[in-house]
Amino acid sequence: MRMFTGVRKDRPEWAAVSVNVGRGLICRFDRAVSFFYKRCEAGKTPGYPRFKPASRWRSIEVPDASASMIVAPGTGGNGSAKWWRLAVKGVPRIRFEDRGGRIQTAVAAGARVGEIRLVRTVLRGELHVVLRFPPSETTGDRTPVFAVGVDKGLRSRMILSDGSRISARLPDRADIKRKQRALSRAEQGSRSRAKKGNALARAWRKEAEKARMADIRLAHRLVCS
Repeated sequence: MRMFTGVRKDRPEWAAVSVNVGRGLICRFDRAVSFFYKRCEAGKTPGYPRFKPASRWRSIEVPDASASMIVAPGTGGNGSAKWWRLAVKGVPRIRFEDRGGRIQTAVAAGARVGEIRLVRTVLRGELHVVLRFPPSETTGDRTPVFAVGVDKGLRSRMILSDGSRISARLPDRADIKRKQRALSRAEQGSRSRAKKGNALARAWRKEAEKARMADIRLAHRLVCS
């Protein structure tokens, strides 16, 4: 990473590339080299990294994004009343939903789009948008007028100092139990058992993703309230 910083100072073609893109390239190259020598040490035939086709991409980063790349519903060029649209040159047109109105609220408050990242996971495709707010011009005493303490509990997810409680999230494990029963009935070593095992793993990942998104929505609600 330090060498890459020095190269960016000496070579203008690398200085024009975002530092996040360059660091990601270094990390991927380091993983490929380490996996190559691990196979050599284990006595296995070393496999060289293969070039993936364009259809097998996992993530696309747009470091210097502009506000025109994200088109709100009901505006010029986007006649949909619900779906937002991502318009980036070289990337297929993608529509997405602003759940909770987080992007719309931040843009209305004066935030600008700084970075966009498309991530394709096993469950679905995700759009990560980094919004940068202008520096605050508030001066003087910044002590909050209504300070609220938060305590995490077992029966309740959170208990605020004003007496309000946020109930704990109950995971929906009906689908997981159904897939677990189907896996236990499958024959050992069969192809059907392997498929059912993959389906069970996807169900667990989906439940973990729901829990993570619930934490994000709760944090957003507490900050904006």
